[in-house]
Formats: sequence, C-alpha cells, structure tokens
Amino acid sequence: MLKPPMLRATTLRNEAFRAIRKDILSGRLSPGSKLVEADLAAQLGVSRNPVREAIGQLEQQGLVVSIPNRGTFIIQPTPEQAYDMFLLRAYLELFALRLAFARSGPGLFDSLFDVVQEMDDLVRSTETFDGEAWGRLSLLDTEFHTHLVRASGSAALLRAWETASPTDIVFLYDRSLNGNLSSDKEDVQGVVARHHELLHKIQSGDWPAAERELRQHFMVGSRGQSVALDKSSLAMLGWEDDGF
Repeated sequence: MLKPPMLRATTLRNEAFRAIRKDILSGRLSPGSKLVEADLAAQLGVSRNPVREAIGQLEQQGLVVSIPNRGTFIIQPTPEQAYDMFLLRAYLELFALRLAFARSGPGLFDSLFDVVQEMDDLVRSTETFDGEAWGRLSLLDTEFHTHLVRASGSAALLRAWETASPTDIVFLYDRSLNGNLSSDKEDVQGVVARHHELLHKIQSGDWPAAERELRQHFMVGSRGQSVALDKSSLAMLGWEDDGF
C-alpha cells in the first residue's frame, strides 16, 4: 500500500479532512474502527491539531462518533440512518435540479460529464471491484452529485448538502453489512450507466425527463438497491408515482 503523501503547511485542516474521509471511503479505515489522532497525524505528516479539527468536521457530518472515555469511531450506520440520509439526499438534489434548470446556461453541466468519464476510466482499468475500488467509485459518485448541487447556484443549498453528507452514510451502511458490495463488474457498470442516463437527460434540457430520471436514480438506488425509496417517500418529495 502506498504511503499517504505529506500534506502542505497551508489549509492543513481541510487537507486532513479530505485525506481521512478518503481513507474511510476507500476502506483503509473501516466502519467501527477507532481513530487515533497521534497515528493519523504521523501518517499525514502534520501535528495533532489539524487532525483533531478534521475529526470534528467528520463528526459534524455524521461520519464518526465520539464516545466518552472510549474515543472516536467511524460510524456503522443503521438501516434507519441510511434511509434518512438517502431521503434527504433525494430532496436536496431534486430542489437543486430545479434551481439549475431555472438558471440554465452554456457549460453549466460540463463538470458532470467529466466525472462520468472518470467513472468509465475506473471501470475500464479495474478488473475486480473490491472494497477499495468501490471506495474510489463512491468518491466519484459524491463528486458527480456535488457538481449537480453546485449547478443550482445556491451556496446555502450546497452547504446543506455537504453538511448532511448523505452519500457517505449510505455507502458506509453497505460496507457495514459484512462487505455487502458486489464485486460483479456488471453491477458496477450498471451504476455508471445510471449516471450516464441521468447526465443525458439533464443535458437534453428536458426538465420533466430529467426529474423523472433523477427520481428513478433514487428509486433503484446507487448501492445495489440496499436503500430504496417507497411510495410514501415519493409522496413526501412531491414526486408522482409513475409505476416504478
């Protein structure tokens, strides 16, 4: 395993946050494992202070939990937590998509295309999708949907989405289910294909079609259908039931 790169002296807290979060999603740090500030600081080549601040940010996003007299641990999400985050993610992204179409302009969704291309490259270059490969795909998934929310032009909405961190919670729920992440390349290709289709509908400029595709994206789920929205959930979101 490659040694993590030494971090620059600037923006150490943000760099530490991204590095630790990436290690969580890549599987280097698994659900339920304890975070030790001294060890993380040594691995990242920084003092303990930025690591402590980064862990606090991870706790705010719900990815870690501090237990008095025991320490800080990566969460093992319950089905209820995963469902709540999935529902929140769908609600925020539906609103973001509506705002994005309202301010539609040239190149607004170009960054989504770039991320999907990276997904394609990952699939082509990876023979076996183990936990680490799924972690890399999860990071790209998060990046895709972050760009979608950013296209809304609402900084407040983007902050809400990032604070909720719904994508990470759902992914960690899957990882907590005794490695419930398919290694079948066809399953992975299906995940990427759903992002292709969503991107196609968004780029078409057809708002109703894009909304329907976003709805289907959440109905089938992006993690092997471990978390899915039911009819009551769709009613709360204001999405009509088209028979899915």
